[in-house]
Amino acid sequence: MEEEQEPQKSAAAMTPEEPEPCASEETPPEITLALRVNRVDAAVWGKANECMLKLAEAVQALRIPHGQVGSPFAFTLDLQRIPGLRVQVCTAQGFDRFGLTVQAESGQLRVEGVPTEEFDGAVTLHIHYAMEIEARKTLTLLPDPRSLWKEIEPAADEGYPREHCAVRELAIPEGKRVLAASVRGRSHAHEGKFRDDAFALEQDLSTGWLYLAVADGAGSARFSRKGAEMACEGTIRFLRENMARLPEGELEAHLKQWRTSPEDAEARGNSQLDKVFHRALYDAWFAVNGEAEQRGAKMRDYYTTLLVAAVKRFDFGWFIANYWVGDGAVALLGADGAPEVRILGKPDGGEFAGETRFFTMKEEITEENIRGRLRYSFVSDFDALFLMTDGVSDPFFEAEADLFNPERWERLTADLEEKTRFEAKDLLEWLNFWSRGNHDDRTLVVVR
Repeated sequence: MEEEQEPQKSAAAMTPEEPEPCASEETPPEITLALRVNRVDAAVWGKANECMLKLAEAVQALRIPHGQVGSPFAFTLDLQRIPGLRVQVCTAQGFDRFGLTVQAESGQLRVEGVPTEEFDGAVTLHIHYAMEIEARKTLTLLPDPRSLWKEIEPAADEGYPREHCAVRELAIPEGKRVLAASVRGRSHAHEGKFRDDAFALEQDLSTGWLYLAVADGAGSARFSRKGAEMACEGTIRFLRENMARLPEGELEAHLKQWRTSPEDAEARGNSQLDKVFHRALYDAWFAVNGEAEQRGAKMRDYYTTLLVAAVKRFDFGWFIANYWVGDGAVALLGADGAPEVRILGKPDGGEFAGETRFFTMKEEITEENIRGRLRYSFVSDFDALFLMTDGVSDPFFEAEADLFNPERWERLTADLEEKTRFEAKDLLEWLNFWSRGNHDDRTLVVVR
């Protein structure tokens, strides 16, 4: 029996990260630069032929770097190493078409600006001294990589169609707000695929519990978007149903005891919350499995990560219970007024890039594995609780160690504050930020 290859979380396809100069059938515009070089110090220069030799060497050494549309660009013909020269621009033709200006100052010629369109062709230099020197240099202005990404709609017969973006906002009685947004990544848009990320929010006003979930379907699993959706919605639904059955006073008394003795193994072993989470995750797992069987697919076709949190404010403060399998991040900022960041779990990474663990793996649904992934936190208050897929975490936290660096989180929150003011509609737009090499689906849930 042939062994099946483990799916990767994202199938890397050719993406327009490094644009090549575009070939064009049109006649390229002519770019010419005529310069006059004056000798201002005859004593230093000596004979004209020596001047010509040094000028020729300087022109030969000129290397024009590649520019890019929309990014600052400059190159310099530097004659300052040859004393006694003054450069004068006679004509500069064609540069302005591309948003470039030409300036001469002392012994330097400088071409600079922000290119407005791509170009790949020759720049002809005419330098007049005792005789004319002509040289042709290649100027390449690459297109802005962002302009190369395509927006392609998925095929009409693709299973499980869904919207390319989603956004939601909740106000909770305790004075905090919940913001959630998800967008299709550039790589999926470029390849004509659906968004594989999902999120779910639910507030139970009768019990005071707030439920949050985000998930990232494996890019190489054909129905992972459905797996992500069912994992989020199913886990939250089953959590709400089972939490509502817990005796309120008994649970609060248990949490108060546990809060004062967080390392009490006996208290943890008798935790009703462990049992509730295990049951909810177990039921969500079997719901996905039933969907796979009904469609004649395999469970591996629905592989997805899952990050879940149940949050409630008690008289003694806030209690947060969370589960995390796969990559992405769950983090608590400003807990009890402290500057440190609390990472509520551990991201899973495989041997190769793009590998991770998935909620829908059979071995992940055991009581032991679920128990090992659960985290319980008690805080008097907090500034923000983040749940995010790796489409958001990877650009801001390149290495796992960066997750524990408060400065990285400060950079993220400052960027969000500046560009979104933590408004839901602006958060959706913010998720389209540009980060070289990071073009996955992006999903972010924030409680603050």
